[in-house]
Amino acid sequence: MRRYIRRDGENSLKKISKMKKVIFLLSLFILFSSCNTVNKKPKRIEIKVDIGNKIIYQSFHVKRKELYPVKIILINNTDSAQQFWAMSCSWEGSFVFNSDIISFFNLGCDKDIVINTKLASGEIKTYNGYLSISNELNLRNKTDLKLGFILIRDNISYSESVFSKVLHEKKRKMEDVIWCDIPLNFKL
Repeated sequence: MRRYIRRDGENSLKKISKMKKVIFLLSLFILFSSCNTVNKKPKRIEIKVDIGNKIIYQSFHVKRKELYPVKIILINNTDSAQQFWAMSCSWEGSFVFNSDIISFFNLGCDKDIVINTKLASGEIKTYNGYLSISNELNLRNKTDLKLGFILIRDNISYSESVFSKVLHEKKRKMEDVIWCDIPLNFKL
């Protein structure tokens, strides 16, 4: 009888030892897989969009218009400086939406020139503007609305007419567009 108990005790110890090894290996696997995914940011220019509450806009030229204030933030998550071309005032032209129910509402400007913007690694560029919705009923049914930025990086200097042609062609082809990761959130 002692022998039987002794063998059973040895088997239990072997089972416990095997279980400890399995738990140890699983722990290592979990540890290394979580280390690979913790806080990895994409190595690219990122877009963040914050849309405010609806406002009513009126002016001498516009009787009544419902608009949404928008703050667009470009973040350089790459390891090096990034540069791009855009207009100084009508910067909205460098952005596109994946739906035609949204557009920018431009309040106008005195001087509009092509400018080259350089963002150092980790630096941000903020644009403030207004969005106009052509059909708010359709907006309620859309959950995948996104904003994209057309990146024009060429190392040449642009005149306004040449820049407009390049931008128009990239928009038509939807070429070199950086899309925001999170769908637009309108506070209706």
